Amino acid sequence: MTFQKIINRHTFRAKNLALVLMLWAAASTNILVAQEAGDSTATEAIEVTEEVEAPETPTARVSLVCTQTHDDSILLEAMVKARIDGTLQTLRGINVLFYRVGADTSILLGKAATNNRGVATLKTPSAAATPDEEGLVAYAAKSEPMTSLEKGEDKIGFKKAKLTMKPMSGDSANEVTMLLVAGDKDATPLAEVDVVLYVKRLFSYLKVGEGTTDERGEAVIAFPADLPGDAAGNLTIVARVEEHKEYGNLSATMQQSWGIPVSDVPGKTERALWSTAPPLWMLITFIVLMTTVWGHFIVIIYELFRLKHETE
Repeated sequence: MTFQKIINRHTFRAKNLALVLMLWAAASTNILVAQEAGDSTATEAIEVTEEVEAPETPTARVSLVCTQTHDDSILLEAMVKARIDGTLQTLRGINVLFYRVGADTSILLGKAATNNRGVATLKTPSAAATPDEEGLVAYAAKSEPMTSLEKGEDKIGFKKAKLTMKPMSGDSANEVTMLLVAGDKDATPLAEVDVVLYVKRLFSYLKVGEGTTDERGEAVIAFPADLPGDAAGNLTIVARVEEHKEYGNLSATMQQSWGIPVSDVPGKTERALWSTAPPLWMLITFIVLMTTVWGHFIVIIYELFRLKHETE
């Protein structure tokens, strides 16, 4: 029996030793795998770090709009934008170079900086532009290259034309007659062209009518009689041809006293909810409520002082 117990005891110790060896081997394997994974991750991190490049310099996006005006000039307007931090933004203070473009030449007309809206403007005489064989005149706008902004450019071409308008005052209503002719020597009337009539307001333009030119190049639009003007009733009236496929944009402006005179001198303000002088009923209600509220506070404070003196 004693010999059997000794054998059993050594067998139990051997099993425990084998179990410990197996656990140690498993732990060593996990440590090696973790080290290899860590080395692999570090290598990938190093590789990713090596592949990171410097951020690209944004490129300016220039949009050129040309408007032929009634005073034989061409108004050039270039808007400059760029995608910065994933957002398309208008840029202020960017110098824009304006060119008149020919078949083989490019003549610099001038330079202007963009304003708060990101728009640079330049006005040039229409007579200085000579049409090509197809009757087109072309202009280009380019932003100056900068270290923080790649240059951009835009080009536009159109046929020369002229838009004028004439007021027609009547007893019952006023009308505006617009005449649209091509810029050739014969001033050929242009038919089937849409013309829109606007009135300049404080921050924008109010559309008051539209029409289409006839075979004589004329369009007649009735003018409304209920528009407020300045103190003398003057209104700035603007006629436009917008984004025509051949002649682009055209504009004509005039001033007429067809509005309702509105004085710019501040007068007595009536009592109203939207004015600085509130209605009388609201003022009385406010005074009554404030008197009631503060009256309760005064009564409470008086009672507290009276209670204190009585306890003493």
